Formats: sequence, structure tokens, C-alpha cells
Amino acid sequence: MCMAINLVQQGARVTVIDANAIASGSSGRSVGVGRTQFTDLFEIMVRVHAM
Repeated sequence: MCMAINLVQQGARVTVIDANAIASGSSGRSVGVGRTQFTDLFEIMVRVHAM
């Protein structure tokens, strides 16, 4: 939800889809990810090959 709100504040058109009410599923919960991503070439390659 936070990402959707930030994008709207910057002028983007956003659609939030949840199984039930908005923010009742994972869009209303933190997944605890707080790190910089895709800055190291090795990390990028690991993620590309993991898909």
C-alpha cells in the first residue's frame, strides 16, 4: 500500500488488487524486506538465473 500511495503522489495511475478488501491481504502487511537491491553485479546475475 505504501508503494501505491507514493506512486500516486508522484502522479502515477495505480491499481491495487487484493483477494478481499483492500489491504486485507499482503498489500496491507510488511514482508520485512529492507535492503538495497540490484547494486552488485553478482546479485543481479543470481536473481536473473533464479527466475
